[in-house]
Amino acid sequence: MTHMSGETDLQKIIKTMNPHLRDERYIILSLPQKTTLPTQISPFARIQEDEGLTVILCEGDAIKVGYREGPYFALITLQVHSSLESVGLTAKVSNELAKKGLSVNIVAGYYHDHLLVPFEQRIIAMNALLEMSTKDSSS
Repeated sequence: MTHMSGETDLQKIIKTMNPHLRDERYIILSLPQKTTLPTQISPFARIQEDEGLTVILCEGDAIKVGYREGPYFALITLQVHSSLESVGLTAKVSNELAKKGLSVNIVAGYYHDHLLVPFEQRIIAMNALLEMSTKDSSS
């Protein structure tokens, strides 16, 4: 297993976050405990909670398991490799998006942070992230 520590300097992370908007629509579902997904389904994420299994599925996979109702989200990946121990990125991103009236759900992976924003507001979210990364870091 490769171990890479990632960036910890918040200003550097923000300047190099390089947000990538995926084309697909995603849905967040809570399924009953011990749900087994069909093998052709590949969740973006699965989180085992006390109340059930939370999965993040692209729209096509959600339809395959019988879900068609939203809300739908856009998935934006911050392509910078931020450290799991870096401080302030989640707060900074969520505050900036909140200023634009956007909700955001953040999922941290080992290498990248992934943002789920309302699908209809994905361009506003991308513009806000790009603006953040080009803004003078002293402000």
